[in-house]
Amino acid sequence: MKKNVTVLLCSLSCLLAAQSAAVAANAQNVVTTVTAFLLERTHNIPGSVGVTVKAPDERQLSLASCMQFQAFLPQGQQAWGRVTVGVRCISGPNASLYVSAMVKVDGSYVKLTRPVSGGQTIGEGDVQLEQGELTAHPSDLVLTLKDAVGQTARQALSPGQPLRNTYLQHEGGIRAGQLVKIVANGNGFSVVNHGRALNGAMRGELIRVKLDDGRVLSGIAGDAGVVDVSSTR
Repeated sequence: MKKNVTVLLCSLSCLLAAQSAAVAANAQNVVTTVTAFLLERTHNIPGSVGVTVKAPDERQLSLASCMQFQAFLPQGQQAWGRVTVGVRCISGPNASLYVSAMVKVDGSYVKLTRPVSGGQTIGEGDVQLEQGELTAHPSDLVLTLKDAVGQTARQALSPGQPLRNTYLQHEGGIRAGQLVKIVANGNGFSVVNHGRALNGAMRGELIRVKLDDGRVLSGIAGDAGVVDVSSTR
């Protein structure tokens, strides 16, 4: 009897150890998948990109038998700063979970050097490049001097203020109801679709677009009626 109990305890211990190892490997697979996903979403941002992903705990890992994961961004989220990323199983049980991550980008952005009035054209002496963490600011930062000089300010701006696209008057903004071209660029691929703008936006501002099939996407308004959804899907 004593021998049987010993064997039973040993088997139970081995089973628990195997389950623990499977959970650890599963958690690492989730972290690897989300990290690669966020790095792909930010590959075209000028600067140094760092991604930190919080590993899911055992309560979240309902995907223990999953063989392959796929990460996605919930509607309206961007790969910028603190972000929640969804992970679904595409080879195994029909389940999903959400993990927290931090996307940090260090690079150059444009900063005001002296006061600018609303309606004033920004000159070379009004701005300079500043080095710092881009993701400490909204995602519509102006990153180059050529995108700032010659533009018209929509409002009064103060010295030291980071310049955002929403502060500038851009020709060719997108109107609510306008037909737009939707582009999604990734690692080695580009997808083009068409839809109708649900709100008006200037270049660099967030805009919502309705596709012909009824889906609604969020993206960044560009020139000539183009909406980029690469980092907002």
